[in-house]
Amino acid sequence: MPVEKQVATVVYFLVHKGSYGTIATIFGVAKSTACKDIIHVVIVMEFMLLKKTVYLGDYRKVMEGIEGMEFSQVIEAVDGCHCNIISPVHQGGQFINRKQRYFMLLQRTCDHIGRFIDLVTGWSGSNHDSFFLWT
Repeated sequence: MPVEKQVATVVYFLVHKGSYGTIATIFGVAKSTACKDIIHVVIVMEFMLLKKTVYLGDYRKVMEGIEGMEFSQVIEAVDGCHCNIISPVHQGGQFINRKQRYFMLLQRTCDHIGRFIDLVTGWSGSNHDSFFLWT
């Protein structure tokens, strides 16, 4: 299977929490192939990307920095935005937001110096920004 398709299967698998059988059906491969490729890509991601992960560090230092901005007992700031996307083939209605455009939600979290701590995307634009906080 081409690398692009392998990565797409992993992204779909992780976002939708699907089974190997579902992934195999959607991407037109055998269940064993889907399983093998998903495990392979996740292992590669672990060894390649984990080295580049940003960690929060000392939460007390972050909290003190945010207190300097007159917010007490806070260790991060969270915000979300809607990112334009091309309509998905079979699930287009889920991604239409209140402005009747196709969007996907992006949530980002940063510390007291504006450094990104976490980025999450994948939820459909029909969800409210606060939806991230409950998942």
